Amino acid sequence: MIQFINPIFLAIGIFVSGILIVIRLLNSRVNQKLDFGTTRLILQAQRVSQKHRQFKKNLLFLIRILILLGLAVAFSKPSWTQRPIASNFSSYRNVIVLVDCSYSMGIKVDKEKDLFAILKSSVGSALQELTTSDRSALVSFSNYAKQEKRLDENHQLTQATLDSLQISSRGTNLLRALQLAEDLLQKTTSGTREIWIASDQQKVGWEQFLAAKNKIKGDMTRQLTVKFIPNGTVEKPANLAITDLNIEQQNHRTVIQAPIRNFGSVQQESIVRLFLNETLIDSQVANVSPQQVVNSQFSIQVKTKKNQHTGYVEIIDQSVQADNRRYFCLRPNSPIIIHLLDQTNSEMFYVQSALNSMSSILSVFYTTDRQLPSHLSSRYSVVMMHEAQMTELEQSTLHRFVTQGGQLLIAAGISPLPKPTNLLSELYPCEFSPDLVKLPKMLTQIDFSHPIFRSQQQYQGDFAQIHFEALRACFPKPSARVIASFEDGTPLLVEHTVGLGRVIFFNSRIDRQTTDFPVRSIYLPFLHSLISYLGSAQAKNITIPSQIVSDSIDLKSILKNVKNVNQEVLICDPSGQEHRLVTRKNQYAYFQTIELAGIYKISTNGFNDEKWTNFAVNIDTVESDLTAYTKEDVLDLIKKRYKTDILIKPNDNTQATLGQGLELEKNKEIWWFVLVGVLLLALIDTWLSNYQ
Repeated sequence: MIQFINPIFLAIGIFVSGILIVIRLLNSRVNQKLDFGTTRLILQAQRVSQKHRQFKKNLLFLIRILILLGLAVAFSKPSWTQRPIASNFSSYRNVIVLVDCSYSMGIKVDKEKDLFAILKSSVGSALQELTTSDRSALVSFSNYAKQEKRLDENHQLTQATLDSLQISSRGTNLLRALQLAEDLLQKTTSGTREIWIASDQQKVGWEQFLAAKNKIKGDMTRQLTVKFIPNGTVEKPANLAITDLNIEQQNHRTVIQAPIRNFGSVQQESIVRLFLNETLIDSQVANVSPQQVVNSQFSIQVKTKKNQHTGYVEIIDQSVQADNRRYFCLRPNSPIIIHLLDQTNSEMFYVQSALNSMSSILSVFYTTDRQLPSHLSSRYSVVMMHEAQMTELEQSTLHRFVTQGGQLLIAAGISPLPKPTNLLSELYPCEFSPDLVKLPKMLTQIDFSHPIFRSQQQYQGDFAQIHFEALRACFPKPSARVIASFEDGTPLLVEHTVGLGRVIFFNSRIDRQTTDFPVRSIYLPFLHSLISYLGSAQAKNITIPSQIVSDSIDLKSILKNVKNVNQEVLICDPSGQEHRLVTRKNQYAYFQTIELAGIYKISTNGFNDEKWTNFAVNIDTVESDLTAYTKEDVLDLIKKRYKTDILIKPNDNTQATLGQGLELEKNKEIWWFVLVGVLLLALIDTWLSNYQ
């Protein structure tokens, strides 16, 4: 059987040849002539010669027509096969239905239906077109593919399986789905091959498909039809999403930042709400421009008495629902322990009263002693030193405490400073003079960008009215930061770091002996801010890292007491379903069944244990970008995937027939034989034209 890749050239050649033949026939008509008797013999001899020339002309005309037709045939690229393409095909169809179950399919098309429901209905209508001899299989896919129903003639079971499919919390990977479809079709020995794709054609879903280098696997030379189920989606649908959560401790408050991105092409407004322990804490309105990100920020006070805190930030968006929430878990903060060192029997009443008043916003415990404790923890501990005289051993203990991450507040007072060792001198942020500055000074220079004063700028005038009767003459070190100073430059509050810790020097007493600061209204908020600042340095890791849907979780990153040998771990997912995991020897403790976003609970002490550890699982918001390919773009992608020069024939912009081009390449191409024949005819034409 001969087939032509470019039959248009053959048609043009036949048309032109036909016109030339018609013209030749019209010009060849001969009028009847009567010969005189005297010239008949001479004319008879001439007719013999004319017949010879006319034969030669007709032969040349025929050769040239054949040359023209030969060129037309050669340009049509004919190929020869011993059988038609469909000669081995049976009458039935092998149909693999690919259904996208990623969370972007939950986009609302109208108030009642989402895209997933519409596509399932469209697939159901297409299944009704199959005959009893056709075969169908169903594959669901998100970022992985799963065969839901085998390839057979039971289309009712295909429909029932289709109806049972649910939207997942995963992203999209079309490569895996098409690879599975190819594997299923390769096992078929007869019948036509078809792949139906029911998807929103998201660009992000085709990324791995584009990155794949492999071509068609196995024998895919038979006709393959790829059909796209119409979805009716727009090119750039609107969608808002919370893409992340940033949580940090600032002074005594927990600050939660929720970046909200607008993936659409028009400005959108949404209500942003914060829930903590299932209770609505705060809400605000966010206006987000197209393709922009707006940070919604919440500042809250979290009571530390509760063992664990869970919560989420949510937006009100009518598009995709899965990316409207972002979950988080907060670790319980240990209380800040204040060690008050006072050897002067001074009035510590004001300091103690201020610390007691902080219990409503921050867990603070304090101890008063004339000696430094022998064992100091650098975690959640602050030492307040008020005119303390220390031994060399105590100075060494204090230095080790600070360099390992401890926080130290030094109230200088007016008593002689302890005889400094090299270690103690390193802790002080200033160089001191034995002289005292006794003249009244005004506090006029305050760094309100510092966290201690950031929320107290409205009290600037009040700070200037504080009376200080005695100050130490001191000179800050180059590495120190002056936070507050007087009109003549004498520092009041100086900060510097030593190792992993921090030292703040207060150049005055903290009682009423040399200043009226403790009886001022701003004393309490100042001390609160100061202690919160020192304590928050020890509470930076306040969140439990969240996981992503489909990730496998190393349980040791959540529970410290997980062992590798025969330990039972109980996990409760957001739906309430319990999962039991038993660790084995020489195996890592991984939990791999993560299909839902939300708050998970985990325990190692049995089913009756109430001491759960919580962790959050969120979706991958890459899927929130709903920008889709057009059908034409998808056809090009499939063309690149299977073979760059494959023959693709769209049918009503919904399907493409593939594989024919591959078979043609295996057929015997005969166009060059035709060119050789044309060349021989051209040589014969040249010879005849010159032959007398």
